[in-house]
Amino acid sequence: MRYVTYLITYSGDKLPKFYIGSTSEEKAMSGKYFGSISSRKYKDTFISEKESNIELFKLDILSYHDNREDALEEELRLQLEHNVVKSDEYMNESLARVNGFFGRDTSGENHPQYGASLSEETRNKISN
Repeated sequence: MRYVTYLITYSGDKLPKFYIGSTSEEKAMSGKYFGSISSRKYKDTFISEKESNIELFKLDILSYHDNREDALEEELRLQLEHNVVKSDEYMNESLARVNGFFGRDTSGENHPQYGASLSEETRNKISN
């Protein structure tokens, strides 16, 4: 199986214009794949726009790779080159890593556990 890095260009007005990612060549060529955005900031709008305005998304393959690791390394290189996490032009809220995602702003409301509270039982377990 081959892998690709890609650039999504969004021509609407509800999301940033770009997204850099990587996936299998098969998914990228399907014509139905436009990234997997899971950030609290953009996820709902991204899903809604894909469902109702798919024509606003365009996927361009930037490079081909023989394995997932090489594709992820190139994805990370491109993300760093374009400073995607801090740029208002990109939907990316984190940097790609071979073993997970880092670089995401998890302060305050952006933290996945923001607003969640621990049960009394859990607090007691942590204390013990």
